[in-house]
Amino acid sequence: MKKAGLSPAARAAIRRRDARAVQRLAGGDRPDDLDQVSAEIVAAPGPLGPEGPSPHPPTPPKPGPQPPIPDPSKPGGRKPKESAAQAGRDGSQRSRSIGSRARRGSLTLVGTGIQLIGHTTPQAVACIKSAEKLLYLVADRATETWLRRLNKTAVSLTDCYAEGKPRRDSYADMVRRIVGFVRAGKAVCVAFYGHPGIFVQPAHDVLRLAREEGFPARMLPAVSAQDCLFADLDVDPAPDGCHGFEATDFLLRNRRFDPSSALILWQVGVIGEISVRKTQPYDTHGLRILAARLRRQYPNDHPVVLYEAARYPMCDPVIERIPLSGLAAARPRPLTTLYVPPKTAAVVDRAMFARLRIGSASRAAVRRRPALPAATSAGSRRALASHRAEPLT
Repeated sequence: MKKAGLSPAARAAIRRRDARAVQRLAGGDRPDDLDQVSAEIVAAPGPLGPEGPSPHPPTPPKPGPQPPIPDPSKPGGRKPKESAAQAGRDGSQRSRSIGSRARRGSLTLVGTGIQLIGHTTPQAVACIKSAEKLLYLVADRATETWLRRLNKTAVSLTDCYAEGKPRRDSYADMVRRIVGFVRAGKAVCVAFYGHPGIFVQPAHDVLRLAREEGFPARMLPAVSAQDCLFADLDVDPAPDGCHGFEATDFLLRNRRFDPSSALILWQVGVIGEISVRKTQPYDTHGLRILAARLRRQYPNDHPVVLYEAARYPMCDPVIERIPLSGLAAARPRPLTTLYVPPKTAAVVDRAMFARLRIGSASRAAVRRRPALPAATSAGSRRALASHRAEPLT
């Protein structure tokens, strides 16, 4: 038997109702009018009603007095019966709600940036202040003192390091300590020097672990040493591209790179070191190996920069420009970064111009672009010998 749809009169009434509602909304009704219009649309039968399309027109009530509707909020009122499935769903939701309240631990990873106070974002400062437990791993005492003033619960992770102790073991100890506070139900914030996601292995390890265990965990962006390098050396990575490697990894894995792009090598002062040193300087044997590796791609007079960002507003960054031939004899510090500018400009693929449908004006602009950046021009090379290294203090 074929079911009857809405009668033509009912359909016309729904269309008129919807048209009035749309017209009122378009006229810029007040919020209370908007609520009233929404209530009218939801309460009425039809496509926007609470039950969706009805196959039959509404049945008018029978004549005569109607029985009262019980009020569940009053004594004697009957509550509507719920199905077993609905009861099970409600029970599971209540269980999840109770569990979430019992396990309210959370994790937020922030970075203090490179320069004291000025590089820490307002969002990071707010998280540091509001944390129930603050842990930190920073590079100087001034930042440590500042963090302790912001949050009295602050505890350093520096003691996870020990001379002769492999870094991977130190990182594992940091992860265990951090996640222990999260499991205890604390709102934990961990502040790392620079950017929390760049050269901070324990940050990524604890972030994954907390998420796997069901805790809310996030990482906030911050100012990194690379951001400072681009600003202090006036480098734009867009025209020529940029490669970036950790110096030890660069050598161990024989990383491939394009000399027509810039090359950034991090931690050139601790090449080959698997632990920290507190009482003796780091060996420069690895730096000599790195210099020999680079001479396979660059000429001896190719300029390079030993760089370290300024930690304090009153100090200048360390910018030591030397030829590649002098790199082996340099004495970088643990946080020193090596910047190698492009050797030559990359060759333009003329066939790709046609494929990308780039016009002749754009071709001329590409031809006019300098073959070498200013840092590697002949004039800069002549001035290289008289360039004085800029000290930190």
